[in-house]
This record gives sequence, structure tokens and C-alpha cells, in this order.
Amino acid sequence: MVKKNNKTNEQLLDEITLLKVKIAELEKSEAEPKLAEIALKSITTQFSAVSGLEFFEKVCRHLTETLQMDYAFVGELSADEDKAKVIAGVGKGKPIEQFIYDLANTPCKNVIGQSVCSYPFDVQRLFPKDYLLIDLCIEGYIAIPLFNRAGSALGIMVLLDSKPITNPEIATSLLQIFSERVASEMERNQAEEMLRESEIKYRSIFESLQDIYYRTDTNGIITEISPSVLPISGYEPKEVIGKPVIDVFEDPAEQAIIKKIINESGKVTDYEIKLVTKDKKVRIGSISAHTIMGPGGEINGIEGIIRDITERKKTELAFKISEKKYRDMFELSPVGIYQSTLEGKFLDANKSMIDMLGYDSFDDLLKLNMAKDVYYDKIERDKVIKEYVKIGIVKDFELRWSKKNGDIIWVLLNARAVKDSNKKIIFFEGIVRDITERKKVEEELKESEGMVRTIVETSQDWIWTMDINGVHTFSNSAIEGI
Repeated sequence: MVKKNNKTNEQLLDEITLLKVKIAELEKSEAEPKLAEIALKSITTQFSAVSGLEFFEKVCRHLTETLQMDYAFVGELSADEDKAKVIAGVGKGKPIEQFIYDLANTPCKNVIGQSVCSYPFDVQRLFPKDYLLIDLCIEGYIAIPLFNRAGSALGIMVLLDSKPITNPEIATSLLQIFSERVASEMERNQAEEMLRESEIKYRSIFESLQDIYYRTDTNGIITEISPSVLPISGYEPKEVIGKPVIDVFEDPAEQAIIKKIINESGKVTDYEIKLVTKDKKVRIGSISAHTIMGPGGEINGIEGIIRDITERKKTELAFKISEKKYRDMFELSPVGIYQSTLEGKFLDANKSMIDMLGYDSFDDLLKLNMAKDVYYDKIERDKVIKEYVKIGIVKDFELRWSKKNGDIIWVLLNARAVKDSNKKIIFFEGIVRDITERKKVEEELKESEGMVRTIVETSQDWIWTMDINGVHTFSNSAIEGI
């Protein structure tokens, strides 16, 4: 006997739907551990041998194929945190070219630096200004943030599909499984990129150095040297690498001294040495160097900089010769030479100047004020200062100066005002000649001329002079009586 089924078609459909849900949940509960196991196995086997962009692309391809989704990509956060750069990904089975997109008005803005975000369906309606979603006809979106070991935001992993995502929990689980490995690889990539940039920068600086950079091992053998060794020494870097550093010293004793200083203090600074060039010429260098320490505190060698100061030393020598020549002329000059401030303080003076004023040494002059202790008449100094200010020089000024013992001497002054770039007087420098004897002779001559004139004028005799042409040039008053 067949038992009658009293259930309606509607009830049967509900039961079938409920059964499908239970089957799906059962399949899901069984699938998640299997997918997790596959993912973990992939990380340890399939992806262990790859790195960088290849690794990111393989992970994305694995995710799209496993989850049957259209797109997966890895994005790197920009420095200003306003943009993300897609560094690798897969779209509908093909690699995605790198591109940069703004995070504003996208679901990614809610993910980076925060937590997993899932929009299994209708994501375009939720983010109507995300034109990438519109262009790709995306319905489902799931993403997870990536962090470095310090907990700072690195980027994002994204899954996209053109149809609603029916297994968001499984997708999220897989993203979580891969995210740590992807974040670790991204952090390693960034560190390598920084290292590459640093190496490029270092190499650029190294190759453009004007000074010689070098390294030696503990035996004093050159292990590295900059290209600047060529223009300075004539040697190519490859010609000196592997050779003892002592070979470039003209005097081996200098290298021994430097090594001793470094061994005692760990460094040497601006030590002058003589270097032998390839063509056997000698150049002067200034070396600064220090020990290279290993991770265990052991000495691994020495590195340093050698600056070619040959031209500077030539200039210094020429200056010294010139300065000595000037100083000799200054000190041996028979006339007084001096420098003084606007206030009247001596800055420098030669021996003739010191002797002229009757002092024993320049230290005595340093205690003087020219306005009070040298110029006999203040009005005369004021006149000199006015001339300085007006035209910058005084020429053939006859002045009276006071000596240490109080005697008054006549001097002939020629001087100039030395000014800075703003036309402000810095100091005066002058040449002084003692004309006291000349003034005395001139005064005696005036007195003698006056006496003779009086005699001639008062004489009763006619006194006259005539030039070679017979023209009278002088006649006294006695002619009036003739």
C-alpha cells in the first residue's frame, strides 16, 4: 500500500531549498579546510622558490583560479597615503599592467590600514564614483589590508568579480592566509628598492668624488679605490687595487706614522702626506681615515679620504714668500709705515715708524691713541679725517706729531682709507716721512732771505741784477737817488 503524500508543491520547494542550503553549508564547511590546506601547501611549495613581482602575480593567479573570480591584484600604498599602485595582478587570466589609482571614493579607502572589507554584491551602487568598478563591471569586492612588521600600512590585496561573490567567507579566509606572506614580500621588496637606490646614490657620489676614497684590509692591501685616483695619481683603479697602500707613499715612514695614530685613536684627521704618481712626480695630500669595525668589534681594515692639496700648498708657499717679501720691505723701509683704526688705535707699524716717534717697540704704540698721543694739533687730525671721508686719500699733508719725549716733529703724510664692500672705513694705512730737518732748513733759509733782503733794500748803493738779454730783473731803492 502506497502512503499518500499530503505536502503541497510549495512546501516541497521550501524543503528542497532548505536542503540545498544545508548541502551548500556542508560543502562549505568541508571546502574551507581543504582550501586552507591547499593555500598553505602552495605557500610552502609552489611559491617558495619565487619572489618579487613574480610571486605577487602567482598568488593572484592562484586566488582567481581557486575561487573562480575575475580579478585579483596587490596594491602598494603611496607615501602620501592618497593613492595605491597596483604592482601585480591577474585579470581574466591575464597579467595586469601596473597602474596608480586614487583611493578616494573607493572601497579600498575603507581597507588600507584598517581591516578586511567585504562587499559580496552590489558594490557599484555603494561606490558610484569608483570608475574602475564601473569600467570592469564589478559586482563583488573583497579586500584585506597589508601591514609591515612594525604595524604600519603597506598596501592592499583585492579580489573582484563581475558577478556576486557566493563564497565570501572562503575568499576572506584565503586572503588572510596569503596576506602575511604577501606583506612580508612587499616589505622585503621595499627594503631591496631602498638598498638599490642607496647603492645607486652611493655609486654616483663615489664615481664623482674629487678626492680619493680608499679601503684597505688589515694587511694594508687596497681593496677599493675611487675613480678619482686616475686624474690625481695617473693610476687606473684596477692598477692599485690589490697592491699595498704603502706603495703610493713617497716616504714609507709616513704610512707607518698614520697606522700608529689610527691604531692608538681609531682615526687620523687632515694629516699631510706626499704621494708618488705613476710618472714619479710627488703630490701633496691630506689624509683623513679611520678603522673599519666588524660586527664583533674586530678591526677589518681602514677606509679614508685623500685630498689633493698640491695646488693649495703652492699657493700657500707663494703667499708666504710674498708676505715675507712685503714684511721685509715693510720692516726695512727708511720711511714710517703704519695702519690704524678710525678711532686712532695702531694696528701695525714698522721699525722706522717706531723709531720716528721715539718708542722702543710696537707694543708701546699699541698703548697709544693717535688723536691724543701722536697728533700735536687736533685740528690737523680732523682735517686728515675729513679728507679720508671726502676722497679716501690724503696726499703730501705736512703735519706736526709728538714724540715720546715731547719733542715736536714735522711729518709728510701720504695715506689712504681702506673700506669694505659697503664703503665703510675699516682702517687707514699710511707712509710717513720725517721732514723736521727740511722744515728747519726752510725756516733758516727764510730768515736768511729776509736778512739779505733788508740789507739790499736799505743799502745806499745801487744794487741791481740783469738777465743775459740785458733786461733789469731787480733794483733796490737806491736807484731813486741817482
